[in-house]
Parts: sequence; C-alpha cells; structure tokens
Amino acid sequence: RTPGNADENCMTFVSGMGRRLDMEAVLPGSGFYSPGEGLAVRRGEQGHWLISSDDGQFFLFEEDPHHPQRQRLKMLGDRNSNCLNLYYDDRGRITEISGEQQRPCIRLYYE
Repeated sequence: RTPGNADENCMTFVSGMGRRLDMEAVLPGSGFYSPGEGLAVRRGEQGHWLISSDDGQFFLFEEDPHHPQRQRLKMLGDRNSNCLNLYYDDRGRITEISGEQQRPCIRLYYE
C-alpha cells in the first residue's frame, strides 16, 4: 500500500530498477492499464495484486502477514511461461525460490 495514504486501495510499486510508482486506487476485482508506464494492474478479490508489463513480465503479490500494509512478491514470470515462486518462513524471510515443476532452484538458510 502507498505509505502515508489513508486509502488502503492505493499501492506503490517499486520496479526492479528501484523506481517508485504510485498506483491509483484499485478496488478488489478491478484494475487498470497505464499506457505511459506500460503496466496493467489487477487486484483480486482475495487481496492478491497482479502487475504485468508490456514486455511480458508479471509479478504476483500477496498480503504480507507480518506487515499488513505491505504486499510481498509470491511469483514472477515472463511471456515464455518461465516462472519463479517465492516461499517464506514464519518470520517473513524468503526460504526458497522454485521454478518449473516446483523443484527448488535456491534454498536460503538463516542463522
């Protein structure tokens, strides 16, 4: 969600390049397309957000149980059906990144 904005239907997306994009209010079950940014934004009924770009990348976010005002990345992929799933531990840290057929690509361990 957008920090400092009382409207819980607004969101700030931080791109892979670190650019902050403030998104307009999106009610559950609706979305919009921004031709200037080349992004389509959709908010699901269950609280998930899907952001897809004109170049075929997509990002699926879910509510972060540790920070209700934030969404965390659950899945990312591209137009060629390449997809990565992210898994988190009880403390909200990424523990595994898996690709096709749910086989782990990377496992992370914390001390």
